[in-house]
Amino acid sequence: GAKEIYFHLISAYPELQFPYCALGDIYFRAGKKKTAKKYYKKCAQTNPDSVLGVRARMRLEEMKFACLCLLGLVASVSRVDVS
Repeated sequence: GAKEIYFHLISAYPELQFPYCALGDIYFRAGKKKTAKKYYKKCAQTNPDSVLGVRARMRLEEMKFACLCLLGLVASVSRVDVS
């Protein structure tokens, strides 16, 4: 499947960010947050300022925020007016 292709790409091209981010997404959707975090971190470390690096860092922050909400450490979230 797709994971095997991404693992192959990582073996052949360890500096390529896409497979790390894609695996992070796959594991995140499967509910395997710890494994997703590992791949998002690797993607972000490879090149933190690229589009994929920023995306991976955003996913990591979203996961952290979700944990804080579950623990009751964030009382409420209000909308931010961006206009």
